[in-house]
Amino acid sequence: MVWGAYFDDSESGGNFAVAGCVAPLETWNAFTLAWIDVLEEDGVCWFHATDFANCHRDFVAWRRDQNRQRKFYDSLLALIKKFRVRPISYMIPAYRMERR
Repeated sequence: MVWGAYFDDSESGGNFAVAGCVAPLETWNAFTLAWIDVLEEDGVCWFHATDFANCHRDFVAWRRDQNRQRKFYDSLLALIKKFRVRPISYMIPAYRMERR
C-alpha cells in the first residue's frame, strides 16, 4: 500500500520532534484537495499552526475574530475526521542527542 503524508519538525530546549499525518494515497489526495478548498474559502495560502495560534501572516486580521478562528479550525478538524487521516509523532529528548 502506498501512503501520503505531511510532516513538520520542531526543536525546543534541545529536544527534537517530528509530527504529521498519514493516510492511504487515494485518501490523502482527496483530503489534500478538500484541505485546499477550506484554505481558499478563508483566503489562507498555507496553514501553519504556530501562525494560526499567534495570529501571524495569513491570520493577522483574525486576531479579534474568535468566531472566525473557531469555524476555520473546526473545518480543518472535520476534514481530518472525515478522511480518517492519522496523526503520527516522535520526539527525541535532548539527552539522547548528546554525543558519547
